[in-house]
Amino acid sequence: LSSETKYQKCISAVMMRSFRTSNGRVVPADDISDNVWVRLTQPTVDEISLVAKTLNVDVTDVSASLDRDEGSRFEVLDNGILLLVDIPYENIVEGISTYDTIPLAIINSSKAIVTVCQMESYTIGKFSDNSMSNVTLDDRINFILKILYGISLQYQQYLRKISARCKEIEAKINHSTENTDIIELHQLELSSVYFITSLRACNVVLNKM
Repeated sequence: LSSETKYQKCISAVMMRSFRTSNGRVVPADDISDNVWVRLTQPTVDEISLVAKTLNVDVTDVSASLDRDEGSRFEVLDNGILLLVDIPYENIVEGISTYDTIPLAIINSSKAIVTVCQMESYTIGKFSDNSMSNVTLDDRINFILKILYGISLQYQQYLRKISARCKEIEAKINHSTENTDIIELHQLELSSVYFITSLRACNVVLNKM
C-alpha cells in the first residue's frame, strides 16, 4: 500500500477538526477561536453552515471545493481570500495505481484559516498529525504557502511514479501487446497530462497571492 492509502485507512472519522500552533507544531484546538486552522473533510451541511457563520464567510465559498468540476482560482472575499486548487491522490485497486485530482479550498478569513476537501489528503494530513515542524498560524500566508509547497511535492512524487511505471510498461510491450498494459499506459499518460495542467493552474493561483 502507498503511504497515502495507509494514511486514509488510519484516519479518524471526524469530519471537522480545529487546530492551533504551539512551539512550531500543529496541535488540536478546542473550538473555532481566533487564529486557528479549521480542517473540513467531507463536511456535512451543518458543519459548513457552522463554519460559515462563525467565520462570517459565505456558505458557497466554504462548499466550493465539494464540486469536482470547480477549477483553480484566487478570489478576494469580503472577509478574506479564497484559494481553490487541485490536489493529487493515488487510488490502488488490485495492485494497480490510478491517479487523479480533487479540489481543495483554502480560506483565509479575518478570524481563522479553513481548508475544505471532499476526501482525506495525505499532504494536508501531514500538517494535522504533527508531522510538520516550524509551523505557525501567526503568519498565515506562510502557513498557506507551506501547504501549497507540500501539494507540489506530492505532484512531483506521483509524476516520478507515473514515469517509472510507464517505462516498465513500455519495456514490457516490446515483448507483449496485452490490452491491459496498453490501457494502463494510456491512463497513466492521461494522469500525467492532468497533473501538469493542475500544477500550472496552481502556479497561476500562487502568483496572484
